[in-house]
Amino acid sequence: ADTDRVTLDVMVTPGDDMPAEVLGDSDLAMVFPADTQVYLETRELGATIETGLNSVAQILAEQELAMSDDPMDPMSAVGDIGLLFGEDSPFTDMLGVPLPELMDFVGDASFGVGLSSDGLWFGMAGQLDDPAAGTERVSNLLTVLRLFTMQAAEEGGIAIETETVGEVEVTNITLPLDEMLAEEGVPLSLGDTVSVAVTEDTLLLGLGDFVQSALLSDGSDSLGTSTGYVDALAGDVPNAGVMYVNVSSLVAELDPMLSMMAPEWAEISPYAAGVDRMIVVPNADDEVVSARMTVIVGR
Repeated sequence: ADTDRVTLDVMVTPGDDMPAEVLGDSDLAMVFPADTQVYLETRELGATIETGLNSVAQILAEQELAMSDDPMDPMSAVGDIGLLFGEDSPFTDMLGVPLPELMDFVGDASFGVGLSSDGLWFGMAGQLDDPAAGTERVSNLLTVLRLFTMQAAEEGGIAIETETVGEVEVTNITLPLDEMLAEEGVPLSLGDTVSVAVTEDTLLLGLGDFVQSALLSDGSDSLGTSTGYVDALAGDVPNAGVMYVNVSSLVAELDPMLSMMAPEWAEISPYAAGVDRMIVVPNADDEVVSARMTVIVGR
């Protein structure tokens, strides 16, 4: 414990079967605005997705062997899901690669969220290990999306358009998100635009104007340069990832909603109000796998 923070360090001696931690140090936080309230950074996202989907495919293949061939058996159709993952899958024809490999061009990636009176925004940025593959895969995916939304686009409410921002082509997908939230009684605005762009080294995806702002930003007013984030990270790089939350800012925005929706919030809020920021940073060396969690109290 220190005057303004509490730090918990956890250290585990890995077993022989424990996968090795992937360590890295990216500048992805420079892509996100300084007022980002929740930020997650992970290593080798594409490889992680590929490994996870291949594991699912293996499980489905094992289940398929145990299923009956009776078309009336409700479980017989589960085996068809395996068509998503094969070389002969129709998805492979449309996307250019089997589904598990769809994102294998992405290395480190990060996700950010912010909430304000204007609504909620979300952004994702991924480093490109293979820019040519990234451009091709995103193009194929957007082509498939256009095919699947053609009928909906004709009926209104959905549109896919492109614009140029800072010499980079941005695809804007308009969806009736706010209308759907209003119908469900959710007092929150997401905006109606999901944008996608691929630069020379980064994949950008976001709600609202995240992508456009990231393309025009020089990083000088970013999360990566903000005092709160830099202080919490404390130079703990390279690492296996980052989870950072600007608790005080997030609670301030959520307080009216939580007060209305959760009566018990009145008892919890004084404790939450005392927390300023928190960060979790996993790491590893040749002998131990570790994680540091620091909770910083308000001044």
